[in-house]
Amino acid sequence: MQSKSSRRSLFYRLCRAAVIGVVAGLGGLTACQHKLIYLPTAYEPGTVRSFELAGGQRLEFTTSQGKQTAWLQPAADGAAPEHVWIVCGGNASLALDFSFLHDETGLRGDAFVYFDYPGYGVCEGKPHPDRIRESLEALGPMITERCRLPVGALAERGLVFGHSLGAAVSLMAAEKYGIRRAVLIAPFTSTMEMTRVLFPVSLGWLVTHRFDNHRALADLMARGGHAWIFHGDSDTVIPTRMGRELAVESGAGVTFMEVKDAGHNDMLDRAWPDIEAAMKAARK
Repeated sequence: MQSKSSRRSLFYRLCRAAVIGVVAGLGGLTACQHKLIYLPTAYEPGTVRSFELAGGQRLEFTTSQGKQTAWLQPAADGAAPEHVWIVCGGNASLALDFSFLHDETGLRGDAFVYFDYPGYGVCEGKPHPDRIRESLEALGPMITERCRLPVGALAERGLVFGHSLGAAVSLMAAEKYGIRRAVLIAPFTSTMEMTRVLFPVSLGWLVTHRFDNHRALADLMARGGHAWIFHGDSDTVIPTRMGRELAVESGAGVTFMEVKDAGHNDMLDRAWPDIEAAMKAARK
């Protein structure tokens, strides 16, 4: 039979092993969250060439992550655009996946800027909220110059469009440039709260890639802004309640539509007439 001291020693060793296991597990979750949030890919051969042949332009700049490229579809008449849309895709999308917006909306007097995150498309580096924000800071002056706008004009002429993760990034762009109109497709409330969807318990305090749409949307409202939020009632990636919650928090500052039988990635097909109408309303 073991002595009391030996049993105590065994107990302490087991406790220590358990603590080490928990810490290692939490550390692993912290380290792998990058792979949970971002799914960067490169462009298929010919995609960029097709965009450029259609009149699209590169907006090239450098950040701490290396060379970055966003994409500009100028206004059709070549003049200074009536409005400038900054378009941000989801975590598994590329910016040019949304390049149809320029023609499909009929807003040919507007310019569209399709924004890739570090590590996506032809951009170097790795994505992180701070690095994405750094890219937006560098991109703004380029948009102003290339579109021949007065300094600070994005606050009045700018509009943002974002899907999923891109909804958070588009609100980041709106905050940076003072933009007051946003069209958001399937937004989450925050990456901290999304951990409750992915794991049995909230790991919000461990999340280092922090996007907070509660705060960002409140900031938009404080500037007298308005957002149009669309969310599918069959979304299995980001719960519909998150889009609804953001809308409730913002009251009359948000126009919310729950799209029947729509999931996460078919929103543009399921709700296109309403999304197009929202984009046109955002210009007024």
